[in-house]
Amino acid sequence: MNRFSLIAIFLFPLFIFANEKEPSHFDTTKFSAQDSVHHSAINFSDSITIGAGDSLSYAKNDSLNIPQRDSLLKIIPIPHIGSILGSNTSACTIADSQILWIDNRTLSDILWKVPHVYIFDLFTQGQNNNITFGGLDNRYVRILIDGRSEEDPITGIQNIWTISPDEIERIEIISGPEAAFYAQNGNASVINIITKNYYTNKPYTRLRYTQGVDSYTQTDALFTQNIIRGGNLTIGLSHAGYGSNKLYDSYRGRYPNSYNDGWNIRTKFRYNIMNNLNISLSYHYNKATTNLNGGVNILKTSSADVFNDLNAVVYNYESYEKVTNHHLDLTIAVHPFGDTTETATLTGYASNFLREYRDEENRYGMSPFGLNGIFKKINYDSEVRGTKFQFISNNSFNTVTAFAQYEETPYGLAVGGKKTQTPLLGLKDDVTFRDILSLSLFINSAGNTFDKNFGGSAKIFITDNFSVNGGMSKSVYTPFIISSFMPSGSGAAVPINKSNFTSLQAGAGFETPFLSMHVSALQQKIEHPFVLDTSAAINLSYYSPAQYTYNSISADVHAVIGSFHFEGLGNFLLQPDIIRKNLKMTLLPRLSLNGSVYYEGILVKGNLHLKTGFRGRFISEQDGLRPFDEYGVWIPYGITSYGPSSTVDFFATGKIGNAYIHLIAENITNSQYMLAPIYPANDTNIRFGISWEFFD
Repeated sequence: MNRFSLIAIFLFPLFIFANEKEPSHFDTTKFSAQDSVHHSAINFSDSITIGAGDSLSYAKNDSLNIPQRDSLLKIIPIPHIGSILGSNTSACTIADSQILWIDNRTLSDILWKVPHVYIFDLFTQGQNNNITFGGLDNRYVRILIDGRSEEDPITGIQNIWTISPDEIERIEIISGPEAAFYAQNGNASVINIITKNYYTNKPYTRLRYTQGVDSYTQTDALFTQNIIRGGNLTIGLSHAGYGSNKLYDSYRGRYPNSYNDGWNIRTKFRYNIMNNLNISLSYHYNKATTNLNGGVNILKTSSADVFNDLNAVVYNYESYEKVTNHHLDLTIAVHPFGDTTETATLTGYASNFLREYRDEENRYGMSPFGLNGIFKKINYDSEVRGTKFQFISNNSFNTVTAFAQYEETPYGLAVGGKKTQTPLLGLKDDVTFRDILSLSLFINSAGNTFDKNFGGSAKIFITDNFSVNGGMSKSVYTPFIISSFMPSGSGAAVPINKSNFTSLQAGAGFETPFLSMHVSALQQKIEHPFVLDTSAAINLSYYSPAQYTYNSISADVHAVIGSFHFEGLGNFLLQPDIIRKNLKMTLLPRLSLNGSVYYEGILVKGNLHLKTGFRGRFISEQDGLRPFDEYGVWIPYGITSYGPSSTVDFFATGKIGNAYIHLIAENITNSQYMLAPIYPANDTNIRFGISWEFFD
């Protein structure tokens, strides 16, 4: 599809609605009952405010009851802009009003409370953490931004350090059977991040600053204001830094060769032309330099020195990467028939990706063991151009979600200079019967071979407080382009097969205002999975066993007694034994526990909203996965097991006026633990942050 065709598609809705004479800002009077379900996680009293002096008109029956407090209105002008959900019985949503109370560095800190999640956290700024669901690593987890992927198309992996938590309006998390509907290769889970929309006649600024040990800093600045009637411009800038870039410091953070410097620039212009037509133009720019030391080399480091940042030896003192990404999106949203229960969005998008990997001989002359004898200079570059149409129709008993997407992806010479075209079609129907039973069925068709993914789920409401659910899906996993030039374990290049994927899930939930409990059982089967390894004589290889099966159980509880909260989440995983060099490996922990106890209340005559308490984590023994930095993928570690391990943190978050203050004392028991081999967690340290809003 050429650029002129895309322009014609974008302009077509303008001609449809050109005969409407009196443009207004947006329509808030017709949020359907189903919309209130999808946005139930949003605290409207926090996120929607408007001052009496603003030149906005609302219908008398405005159901949002917007308080007259200030001039900021943070809205989604037409529901579902950026959202991939019409209706979903298994989706989890996390709103920005919740994120504000989480002391987060990245998305990974926000996702720890999600069932079936385990995160290989490298505890180092800029490193690519691995988010897993039900035992499956990030190759089976898709991360979307406003409904489309900004992941590196070569590896299919999103470095979540490039996503600023301050730009998140809410997060939609779909795991289990229904995940396969929303994105190709989203077999285990799909995470969709909806970015913020603002509407304010007065200038609004928000600043956030966080500081920790080893010169760790995060800074985020945002400015937004209406620049024309119905049109708002938002500009955001983020910087993340870690360690020193001085030669005599060996470009180190806590350990040698772990320096990081990353920038994120984001802009969005949203124009509400009329009630039934909104346009949004956004641009994201990411640039980062990250040193890649490969973790602590346990073969050259004594067990007593693994957590000693001065004596520990890392694998690589010379490798690093430079990443530069550009993302441009134009979205048109319409109520095509004047009915606010029906929404259509059309998005055209383009991205450029460049990852410059370097392993330079005697880069700074800082290795205590001399030169590693390796010199590599590889540029992984690619582009993505695509368009996506989505239609959602909501009413009290039925929701239909349909989408059509087409992408072209040219790749650079490092992966053969290939070009792929990927069409994706999907149709999903959710039906509710008198608030007793809800059913969901879906089918989609992905890729040039039109692989069929299909499934369904059901939820039964036994009482107002108790429900049970279940679902099943079958889908196809297609290995990413990075695998197309890797030889097999035998050293010979062979065709790479797709994997058939089966997901089964059953669960139950009990919810009251003071006690909520959920349990979920998940089984995921993969026929001929694509397994990466380095045990063969060649540098990196793959093999494909007949079948792997992952069985996981997750249970969570949240109890409230007055102003005190008790939260707990446990994940138990049965996973296949991975054979590496004739040794059985347990790649992920069988048991992981997360819990917290905290106080939340209003103090000092209503001037201080305080949340403070303790949180803890327990991880059972595992062999783990580690990043293979040259290709940007993860492979089995296989040198030694680690764990069980545990840690306790103290945290306090307070809201005073328009400022949020975060204080966290990590690892107050000074435990020596890690979540990925061998990337040790920090000793006891204090991290401090502040987020401040300014009007005018």
